[in-house]
Amino acid sequence: MREPEILPTTPKRPVVIVHGYLASKEMMLPMRMRLERAGFEAHVAQLPALLLGKVEPTAGLLASEIDRILGGYPGQQCDLVGVSLGGLLGLRYLQKFRGDRRVRRYVTIGTPHRGSNAARAAVMLLGRISPAAYQLLPDSEFIQNLTREGVPDGVEALSICATRDTMAPPSQCRIDGAEFIEILGPLPPMTHQGLVISAEIIDLIVDFLARGQERTSVGGEEAVAG
Repeated sequence: MREPEILPTTPKRPVVIVHGYLASKEMMLPMRMRLERAGFEAHVAQLPALLLGKVEPTAGLLASEIDRILGGYPGQQCDLVGVSLGGLLGLRYLQKFRGDRRVRRYVTIGTPHRGSNAARAAVMLLGRISPAAYQLLPDSEFIQNLTREGVPDGVEALSICATRDTMAPPSQCRIDGAEFIEILGPLPPMTHQGLVISAEIIDLIVDFLARGQERTSVGGEEAVAG
């Protein structure tokens, strides 16, 4: 079936997608394509693959990347979607790089805002080369600071998690200042990895990002206008 044609409308806020730990920007392409089919202008942040390094410097790279993307949208803010560790990067960007001035809506998917017990295995296997593994531990100074500050005022936020996700269980995905939605999630053992391609999660993201925007039917599918 031919892809629906998305007709030109008023300028839209771009959506910036941030990949997670031990992942890459290429793994975010299915999500980007599905958001584009829904009428959004989606971009995948160009960040180092695997995200092994400390979070703060990588959040600085994200700040530069968002500045680059928004250079094509004068006067616009963006929406930010972070997957797993990508959500923590996004939150640090909002907190420490004045990202709250650049971002209107912020969504996290399977993001362990309160740390992940699964990070203990990452420390054992990758600790020598991955400072981020230590930062993901629930008792790390990084996680304590992150949760204490929460989502900055003025940014609308949503945390989506899955009951079946043992890497980022619902109890570790809550963060002050964000709405919270828990779904059952894909079947194990690929629950965490499968969140990025979950149709249910894509629908939740679209609904959240489209709040207050007119939805029109284009080519037999809904698209977001303005």
